Amino acid sequence: MRLTGKGLEISVEAGGDRRTAAIQSLKVLAFDLACLCLSIEGRTRIPAFLIHDSPREADLGQTIYYEHFRLLRVLEEELAGGTFQYVITTTTKPPQDFNKAPWRREVLRGAPGSERLLRCDL
Repeated sequence: MRLTGKGLEISVEAGGDRRTAAIQSLKVLAFDLACLCLSIEGRTRIPAFLIHDSPREADLGQTIYYEHFRLLRVLEEELAGGTFQYVITTTTKPPQDFNKAPWRREVLRGAPGSERLLRCDL
């Protein structure tokens, strides 16, 4: 990771620079989770609250997608308890263990309006 005049530049170098769609998505998830962990530890001035909109299995690959959920469970159960909130919206079903309460809270759809977040057409 480098701070440049244009912002943060995150790169993955494993046998050379990697720039696939999966790596690009993974870099965003990894950076965001690192920030969340710093917040949980009280080392930032940002809340321990994170929303990820649509990280999909198709972008990450099934192994990485499922591992992301497993990592969040470890963070909750072994490290942070209930000291953070993480919201993920995705069009890909989560791993079976997470596709139920208490992790899955709501199933939303684009139509009809009654199945949207605010339950109406805006």
